[in-house]
Amino acid sequence: MKIKTIYCQRKGFTLLELMATLFIAAILMSISNMALVSFYNYQSIRNITRNLSLSLKKSYLTAITHQSYITIIPNKSWDKGWVAFKDDNYNFILDKTEKIIDKFPNRNKNILLISSNINCIIFTPLGLTRQCGVKNGLLSNGTISFKHANSQKCENNINLIIYRNRSRVCEANKKYNEGCICK
Repeated sequence: MKIKTIYCQRKGFTLLELMATLFIAAILMSISNMALVSFYNYQSIRNITRNLSLSLKKSYLTAITHQSYITIIPNKSWDKGWVAFKDDNYNFILDKTEKIIDKFPNRNKNILLISSNINCIIFTPLGLTRQCGVKNGLLSNGTISFKHANSQKCENNINLIIYRNRSRVCEANKKYNEGCICK
């Protein structure tokens, strides 16, 4: 007698195959999430230094074109934001009558100030850079350094360097920037 074999056509996946696929997908998502968070942190630091650099350039040009003193002061600290204003009475304090040129409130609480040797910046009508509290003292060079709160690596620090009335953003992980500081 001939035995008939019945072939069962499989429709779908087994539970083991589904679990293995979900496990691999979870691993790939966690790796991509770490990379995305790191990229976001780095871009947020670049954003604040770029905005500060643009505020410095705008204040420099405003001081020359309007022939007035422009002062940039931090909001308690440079990582909290800053205000650039036309300082009519040259007292380094924003009064109600003085015109605000630029304002940047930093709402990202994860940006930390590492170091700064600048308490405020003044642009003279001739375009010279001075530092507050120093009599006739030109600000020849100064540094404001930022990092993200969750970053332990020194390579992620970004510095804003002011040298001879020019500001430049210096990334500590770029090899061609020799003037970068790593603290």
